[in-house]
Amino acid sequence: MGGGLEPVDDKFAKGSEGDRIAALAILEELPTLHVFSPIVGSLTAPRSNMDQYHALVAAEASIPYLTSDERNTLRGILHQLDGTMRPPTRA
Repeated sequence: MGGGLEPVDDKFAKGSEGDRIAALAILEELPTLHVFSPIVGSLTAPRSNMDQYHALVAAEASIPYLTSDERNTLRGILHQLDGTMRPPTRA
């Protein structure tokens, strides 16, 4: 990966819920970083509803920057999740 991408992946890979959400928040604000794996990870294996919510927001922001294959992957994930997501709740 190019410069600037590793810190977001590293933050996500640390694994704590806070680190994951922080990485997704970065991608929400800077979708041009083009880091897709944390979005997929939080959509397909969320640690919390908030994790999945931030993945959805980051995915929406990233759409203009995704490759055709990534868009198809995202479309498939969202199709599988349709009707299974719940709104975030406070702990």
